[in-house]
Amino acid sequence: MTVSSNTICEGIDVTFNAQNGTIYDWSLNTNGNIVLSDGSGQFVLTPSIADDIVYVSSNNGTCSGTDSISFTVNPSPTPTISENGGVLSTQTYPVYLWYFNGSPIPGATSIDYVPTQGGSYYVEVLNSSGCLGQSDPITYSGVGIDELTNTLSIYPNPTSGVLHIQSESPIAAVTVYNSIGKKIQMNLIDNKLDLSQLSNGVYIVGLSINNHIITKRVILSK
Repeated sequence: MTVSSNTICEGIDVTFNAQNGTIYDWSLNTNGNIVLSDGSGQFVLTPSIADDIVYVSSNNGTCSGTDSISFTVNPSPTPTISENGGVLSTQTYPVYLWYFNGSPIPGATSIDYVPTQGGSYYVEVLNSSGCLGQSDPITYSGVGIDELTNTLSIYPNPTSGVLHIQSESPIAAVTVYNSIGKKIQMNLIDNKLDLSQLSNGVYIVGLSINNHIITKRVILSK
């Protein structure tokens, strides 16, 4: 008997194969606990954490025999998404890939992602056991600065390097993300944000004002 994968993950189908028989009786966890009897020589299992061994008894009309494979079912990850100030985040895993409206986002492979448009987002992750898991989708509305307040202005946009930021309320912090959601360390000095050392492209500027995060899409073109 053989199995289609050495890594068995909770809820992910795995196939067991046997040969040299005409009838195969497949048992799960206890020999004789038959869950399938046919002539295909193939048993597809959607494993749960409690599963640990598969038996197969075969008969070709002349002789019969029994074989088994023991295994450990690894738990599949169950990531969730939270949204704070226009930034989507999930839990810590070795590997991430974010999706927008059902399609993978190129380069979006970090624990955080900053959406640049409204729509449906979810994240697929890989845990340390090599098992894949997918979050439930969330809908992001993508509200920008202009809709949130008329007391804040960022200019020029597009910019060749230096952004001027004016606000009637104090700005507690500023955060910049590139188009794939990577956080870039920046400082606001004299109400100016210098992007001149960055490459041309689209950036998301997040401003913390009165315990609210306001985000703005900015284009850098030098």
